[in-house]
Amino acid sequence: MIEQVGNMWYSCCDYVAVTTNNQIKRNGCLVMGAGVAKQAALRFPELPRLLAEHVSKNGNVPAVFDKMGIVTFPTKYNWRNPSDIELIRESAQTLVNIIPADKTVAMSRPGCGNGNLEWSDVKTILEPILDDRFIIYSLKP
Repeated sequence: MIEQVGNMWYSCCDYVAVTTNNQIKRNGCLVMGAGVAKQAALRFPELPRLLAEHVSKNGNVPAVFDKMGIVTFPTKYNWRNPSDIELIRESAQTLVNIIPADKTVAMSRPGCGNGNLEWSDVKTILEPILDDRFIIYSLKP
């Protein structure tokens, strides 16, 4: 895992990781109302519906959307609750296995914004799992 300061949306990575939950609204769209999820929903208006379909079929697990250059990184079960450190561990382990060896992923510090976790705690979990294909971006050093 590599840490960089900058905006992950403007990276040269093959994918951007979008932190998600598993809450589907009555309109058939995944809840994506804040943080990176909201940014992704604004950039890709079809994404909330596609993610809701994925969650309905597969559960709250990472997914790859090649055409959009998006991978999902579940950090929460419910958008109202803090992020779950074990779910972050599981999501990281899954992503390592489904991202091709020649591809890179830009991501924020998962669970550390609206998820209310401390980066020092999350970093301890991610460092042994994520390899150098994964670039963690923060806006400040």
